[in-house]
Amino acid sequence: MLTARAADWDRVWFGQPAFPARAARSRGDAAVVALAYGAGLRSAEIAAVRARDVRRADDGQALVRVGPSKTDQSGRAADTRSVPVRLAPAVLDLAARRPPAARLVGPRSPSQIRRRFRSAVRLVCDRPRLSSHSGRIGMASDMAADGRSDAAIMLAGGWKSPATMRHYASAARAEDVGRLRSGT
Repeated sequence: MLTARAADWDRVWFGQPAFPARAARSRGDAAVVALAYGAGLRSAEIAAVRARDVRRADDGQALVRVGPSKTDQSGRAADTRSVPVRLAPAVLDLAARRPPAARLVGPRSPSQIRRRFRSAVRLVCDRPRLSSHSGRIGMASDMAADGRSDAAIMLAGGWKSPATMRHYASAARAEDVGRLRSGT
């Protein structure tokens, strides 16, 4: 599980102290985390995002066109996900630096995206069990904890089924209960 409530979480975003010596890589790492947690993208979806798929909304959010995905492999029903204003600079800055047709985080496979995600998150919070879906789980859980409606959470994460969305939102609660029982 990954939630935005970790004490040092803001340090992961571009321009913050977590990445002082690796500026170019840090921009990509911050964008990976912002896309995973902020927009609920899967690692394969992050790997496929191109600079031209990103635009700034009037309210400051980053809007990201999601092409082919696990649930829509043809890409015909592509949807647009938003990255919240607080996380958007990581995505918008990187998109502005890349040619339109270039992949946003470089030529990376989904497995490389997963490794970058885990590496970036571990710089700022101690999470021994991070999965490729930790960003999606954290996003759904945080939105549920903030009282967002099921419809809003489904829209934010691109879920078609309320049952699937609830599974993601409840996964974090199950991990929390497990930690309480084990005393960690």
